[in-house]
Amino acid sequence: MLEIQGLCSGYGNLAAVQSATFTASGRTGIVGTNGAGKTTLMLTLAGLKKASAGKVFLDGEEITDLSAAQRVKRGLVLVPEGRHLFLRMTVWENLQTASTNGNFKEKLYNLCTDFPELTSLLPRPAGALSGGQQQMVAIARALMTEPRVLLLDEVTMGLSPKRTAQTFALIARLKQTVLITGQEAGRIAAVSDSVYGMKNGRLFLSDRQTVGTQLL
Repeated sequence: MLEIQGLCSGYGNLAAVQSATFTASGRTGIVGTNGAGKTTLMLTLAGLKKASAGKVFLDGEEITDLSAAQRVKRGLVLVPEGRHLFLRMTVWENLQTASTNGNFKEKLYNLCTDFPELTSLLPRPAGALSGGQQQMVAIARALMTEPRVLLLDEVTMGLSPKRTAQTFALIARLKQTVLITGQEAGRIAAVSDSVYGMKNGRLFLSDRQTVGTQLL
């Protein structure tokens, strides 16, 4: 479980995230337009951007001052907007970069059991994959770290409607606590146990039926 209390973050005098307070357990969605502050929030939660105020707790342990690497070791892992794969490396090699405790083949077997479509992609260069396939690999790479909480930022950005649907189907099968951000209000609400809207850096609790209209 991820608990956020009064989190603030920004760029100079620009407050991109203002006093965010919420708890993420199960699957939690955050919906907002471009510039709402979603990516800044996710970068701050992942430890890639320093908070100017507030606290972050992972399963009851405060992690506000921990580095990004320390947060990953504790089980908080970000799949960033844009995927950030090693495009010249094979899918197998990309997944191997995230496995650090010596049981790579066992974890790979479990991943391919849960996501059979991954198996045929293993020998292919990541740069030769479609956007949707790359997104699956990015999520699989994060899962190789055995996270307790998975942060998925703008996971369908630039994907076709077909690949978007496939990505959300994959997310619905995840067993971890998941915090997902994006602009697709209906799809995010459909896979989330709770959903928030975000506008001008501020979060508000919403519901599946109205989150999209509340952002207008």
